[in-house]
This record gives sequence, structure tokens and C-alpha cells, in this order.
Amino acid sequence: MLDAAADLISADADQNVSVREICTRAGVQLPTLYHFFENKRGLVDAVTEAGFERLTEQIDEATRTLAADQFHRLEAAWDAHVAFGVANPSFYVLMYGRVAPGRRSPGADLAWQQVRRFTTQAAASGLLSVTAEQATERILATITGMVLHLIAASSPDPALSTTLRDATYVGIRRAETVRPAAAGSEVATHAAALTSALELDPPALPTAESALLLKWLRTLSSGASL
Repeated sequence: MLDAAADLISADADQNVSVREICTRAGVQLPTLYHFFENKRGLVDAVTEAGFERLTEQIDEATRTLAADQFHRLEAAWDAHVAFGVANPSFYVLMYGRVAPGRRSPGADLAWQQVRRFTTQAAASGLLSVTAEQATERILATITGMVLHLIAASSPDPALSTTLRDATYVGIRRAETVRPAAAGSEVATHAAALTSALELDPPALPTAESALLLKWLRTLSSGASL
């Protein structure tokens, strides 16, 4: 029944799936469903928790062979999380869009603890400039907001995930431990940051020069060459 409900909810952008539809997909009668779940809300809660289990399993699978390099593992975990959310938009909105002030659901806590294990190991290796808990909060706050943004966007930016991932990890990693970036990626990250700063606080340059500087920085931040 959980699989049937998950399939139907994931395929329905408005999440208006009826209990009867779920029973038909699962091949059971209504009394059977109500034997296990008090109501539709109870079923949706169970589906949500199952979603978190699938997410953490997908991340475990993506990171299993990367234990020797904590930041490669964090990158793989980020990419697996995004891939799951983009592939299961309605499922993801159920998981991260239904929140209660002051507490995480058991499934959300499972996902949080998974990332916390990775950041704790990175901190123990002296790789972080912040605490493991701070790193975990920054990663999950950024990634969940970003995935929800991608789901809602009519034309999602294909480079957004990588750009935010790299910027987030630069922000939590000790500077002396940063390995050489992939060609152009470090330049693009810093160019994007400088562009944002200059847009908020324009440089004391003539208008033409300021416009040219911002044009160059935007070009660099897109990953293109000048």
C-alpha cells in the first residue's frame, strides 16, 4: 500500500489522490487500508517516512565507496539528494513541505543524522571551519530550499545545484584543506560572490567601468571565458 500511495502521490502534482485510488492500485479493499492506517493522513505520514528511508538509502548507495574522502562523499550525498528530489517532486514536497514548528519528523531526523555522520567525520579529520552541527544545518537548509525552488521553477537553472553545493562547501571547509577545484569552478564561485557584493554595494568607479566590471564578473560566474 505504501508503494501504491507513493507512486500515485509522486505522479499527482496536486496531491489529490483518493484513498479509493490507492486501494485500487494496491489491490486491496478499503477495510484493509483502515486496518493499518486510521485515515488518509496516517497513510500520507507513513508514505512520507518511507520517502525519507528511500532518500537515505539512495545517499548511502551513492557514498558507500567514498569513505576515504569526506568531501567527495559530501558532494556525492548532495548530488544524490538533489537527484531524488527532482525525480520525485510531489514526494519531496510531502517530505520537506509539511513541517511542524520546533520539531523534525522521525524521517527528517533520519536524513539529518545521516548528514551529521558525514560532517562529524569531516570535523574529526580537521577539515571543517565550523562545527559538525553547524555544517549539517547549512547543508540541509541550503539543499532543501534549493530543491524546492527547482521543483517550483518553470525553467530551472541546470547549474544552480553545483554552484550552491560548491559555495556551501567552501563556506564550511578549512581554507588550507581545500583541494584544487575543477577547471573554472572556483573562479565561477568567487566571481558570483563578488558580483553579488558589488550589486549590493556598487564600486566607486565611473558608470561605464562599473558596468564593464559587472559584465565580466557575470560572464565568469556563468563558467564562460572572457
